[in-house]
Amino acid sequence: MATGGVAATDQAVAALLKQAANRGEAIVDAIRLVFSVLMLARVFYYWGPNHGASIGHGRGLDAAGMVGAIVLFVAGLVWALRGRFTPTLLVVSTLADAVICGLSLSTNVFWPSTRYPGLLRMPDVGALLMMVFISTLRLTPVAALASGAANLASLLVLVALDRSLNAPRLTYSMGEVTMVMAMLVTTTGACWGVATGARALVRRAALESLRAEGARRSLRALLQEHHDVRTLLSAARLHLDLLRDGGPPDEGGHVPALTRLLVELESFVENVKSRALSELALADGSAPVPLGGVLNGVAEALRARFPAVSLAVSAPAAAATVSIMGGERGLAHVLSGLLVNACEGDGQHTARQVRVSAAAEHLDSAGVRVDVVDDGPGFPREVLAARGAGWITTKRNGSGLGLALAKAVVESSGGRFELGNVAEQGARVSIWLPAR
Repeated sequence: MATGGVAATDQAVAALLKQAANRGEAIVDAIRLVFSVLMLARVFYYWGPNHGASIGHGRGLDAAGMVGAIVLFVAGLVWALRGRFTPTLLVVSTLADAVICGLSLSTNVFWPSTRYPGLLRMPDVGALLMMVFISTLRLTPVAALASGAANLASLLVLVALDRSLNAPRLTYSMGEVTMVMAMLVTTTGACWGVATGARALVRRAALESLRAEGARRSLRALLQEHHDVRTLLSAARLHLDLLRDGGPPDEGGHVPALTRLLVELESFVENVKSRALSELALADGSAPVPLGGVLNGVAEALRARFPAVSLAVSAPAAAATVSIMGGERGLAHVLSGLLVNACEGDGQHTARQVRVSAAAEHLDSAGVRVDVVDDGPGFPREVLAARGAGWITTKRNGSGLGLALAKAVVESSGGRFELGNVAEQGARVSIWLPAR
């Protein structure tokens, strides 16, 4: 995954969620238009020669104009906002559905037929449940709740008008009204759950898609490095062939050239290893890890590798459990990279002392801060200006990949990564990891 951190990932996931929600809105728009056209046809049918006398030509014309205006409004809304619905506009669109449905049902209440038995005795009332159901397609839980509340209010208003205007004709009781209300509430809860679950599935799919894209980018980079390694090996083989053909070992500078090529090869292999470990950590997902055991294990291994460096671990919060991408392997990769970088310094001036400390902190949420401080040459200004985001290094044969990949793992875990210099002399790298 790219080193832009969790903010870039959240933006990409939000964009994919918006795209999916707008696809759902497009389906709803089509349903809404079909529904409005059918209602318009229904009004014209009852306004026609066969039924016009039962409702009156003037009232039928009013109803036709109302539904026709709804159709034009919906068509204009879809054309103006296609593909650009925000969560707020999705809720507004949901409320528009409730208004359209309520106005369409109101034609039964205001212009009843001669055998009108009451609103709840007509199949039209099922449109209220349908409006709540299709709100799920927007993948917005708030829209589902808004749809349920608006259609429930519409039901209550329509029933109140029906009982006021058509009381002698009604054949339903208040018990049936409460039953329809219960069905609306239950449907709203089910649709909220479906929208929430569907949104979680889309988010998971988006994260997997981003990880797959990151893996593809890394694979392309690895293939490029494979080509570079082959070039270095070809050059090394050429120098070996020249040495094998005879002559003093230092003639033509073959031995120094071989040494340089081997150092570059070692750097390439280390970079490939670091990138592979980071990709594995990001692909494995977040997992809880005891900080103390991993930290002490990494420190012990590096004491043997850098015997001239005094490596001290002071971690009151070492017993804490942190959450990090890749679990124990991801945490070991991050800590090892930071400690190796501190011990090596800039490649020419190494550190003599490296101190690691961990402390619990409560910033935006509970977490653990880990500081790695050394007495080496410190970070140059260009490295601090890059904030660890670029491939900047102070080592002659370095690439800057280690810090960048450690930053990627930390920020993808929901943590923070910071570079700095201490007041006296040396560098400081601080990371914040969320506690379990």
